[in-house]
Amino acid sequence: MSLEDIKYWYYNLFIFDVLYNIKNGIKNLWTYKSIIWNDRWYDYSYIFKLLEFKLKDTIKNWDKAHYVGSEFTKLRMQIILNRIQEYQTNLENLQELYFTKKISKSEYIILTEELLNKTWKVLGKNIIRFWD
Repeated sequence: MSLEDIKYWYYNLFIFDVLYNIKNGIKNLWTYKSIIWNDRWYDYSYIFKLLEFKLKDTIKNWDKAHYVGSEFTKLRMQIILNRIQEYQTNLENLQELYFTKKISKSEYIILTEELLNKTWKVLGKNIIRFWD
């Protein structure tokens, strides 16, 4: 490989990659600005908001995917998005029931674990498929 070949590949791979990353990073900051701006380290609800936003954005752009089965993966993402939204509502309801003493601590623990498994196990099993 000659010095000219090395210069060519260095420019076309490395420099182009750096410029692309800068452009894409600025675009991402603009896209996520409202979520990042409102984030509070002490409030776990922003983790849900970030995850919901990311899933909605991925679902919206998933039609650009280039493989057989992409529609099935898009459907899985939608199901997971729905489960995350349901999780937040159901967790708040369970907490209210527990704090108002309408359910016992053991019932609260069992119901919370079921809710966790229903939502987060599905995400864990499928998240590796969310790439194109």
